[in-house]
Amino acid sequence: MSPAAAASMLLGASMALMLCGSVTFAIGLLLMPWVAGIALLFSFAGAVSTLSSGFFGKPAAVIPPCKGAPPGRICSPIGSDVLVP
Repeated sequence: MSPAAAASMLLGASMALMLCGSVTFAIGLLLMPWVAGIALLFSFAGAVSTLSSGFFGKPAAVIPPCKGAPPGRICSPIGSDVLVP
């Protein structure tokens, strides 16, 4: 391979990289407002969802006492007859 052929090959490779890089940059520059807008829309929707479900979330489920259990005791969550203090 002659030096001129090597220089021509390197020049072609660098031109291809510059062209592809600039096209990629242009596509990213054009799509950036859309990506930022969608990110803001999703964050706004998440904030509205959080606020609509209550500031601290929903209260924990209250387990009703068993029939015949002494006051202050509830049934075991596994459904057995053992009472939990």
